Amino acid sequence: MIKMSNGILNAVQLDLIYSVAIIIAFIVGAKLINYILKRLLALTERTSTKFDNKLIASVRAPIYAALILAGFNVALNRITQLQIYSEYLNLAFYVAWVLLGGLIIIRVFDLALRFFGGIWSKKSGARIDTILSPLLGVGKVLIIFFIAVSIFGIWGIDVAGFLFGWGLIGFATVLALMPILQDIFSGLIVVVTRTFNVGDKIQLASGEICEVVKIKMQNTLLQDLINKNYLSVSNTDLMKSKFTLLPESKLRLTIPFKVDRSKVKEATNIALKIANKAPYLIKNPHPMVHILELEESIKLELAFWISDCSRKHEVLDITNSRLIEEFGKAKIEYND
Repeated sequence: MIKMSNGILNAVQLDLIYSVAIIIAFIVGAKLINYILKRLLALTERTSTKFDNKLIASVRAPIYAALILAGFNVALNRITQLQIYSEYLNLAFYVAWVLLGGLIIIRVFDLALRFFGGIWSKKSGARIDTILSPLLGVGKVLIIFFIAVSIFGIWGIDVAGFLFGWGLIGFATVLALMPILQDIFSGLIVVVTRTFNVGDKIQLASGEICEVVKIKMQNTLLQDLINKNYLSVSNTDLMKSKFTLLPESKLRLTIPFKVDRSKVKEATNIALKIANKAPYLIKNPHPMVHILELEESIKLELAFWISDCSRKHEVLDITNSRLIEEFGKAKIEYND
């Protein structure tokens, strides 16, 4: 009887020794990994961006805790007397790992959104504070929701009906927010692909010549360079419409006009002479006259480039006035 008790005691002692050894081994392993991450953190501090070192700093503690928990899980499962509770112990550890995994996801999500949002703000000049906080809030709520669902699943609680109801609510919410989400996605495309930047000059399909003042999450603020009005255009509408980038504020002007067949050559020479004296003219490419239509009256088009797109109307007024004057002197009937 005493020998049997001693044998059982020895078995219990051996289990405890193994368990303690496993915990110590996992603690040593966790500290080793923590040391490696600490060294990586020191290396990343030398880089130009702070994203990588902040990322490592944010996941160090949860990873360390997860490894320690893994050690206790393995150690406790080796103790014979605790095996009747092993199912509940494992469930508890699974829940703890899910919570730690959720913590890592929340931290990485928060860090990534703030970091890339900051880059967007610097490149576009847009203020993202008003939209960043709601996005972070919604994202964290969704992550916590999925963590809770995972924990319910671990404990065997059926949440299918609950998920179906929330799925319908989520679908309806996405449909309601679709226009806003489209504008935000279009804004992301503008910034990432650098379609245009703050300060660029563009000509809209409607003819307005504008300067990009601010690229926001949902819309882009433009200033009409002719009448100085401000235009707020949704990013989706702007990306769908046709617009022309005006590098270095250069703009191509065209003036269509009709003349009699017998006066085509003379009218062409007069038009080119006037265009070459136009204010803000760019010499290269040089002014040209194109034939647009061949009818009883020939439709021509005078085309030339100017260096300041904001002077469009001024240059057109001067050039048209000179055309009318010179055609009148040459007795050339002129109409557009």
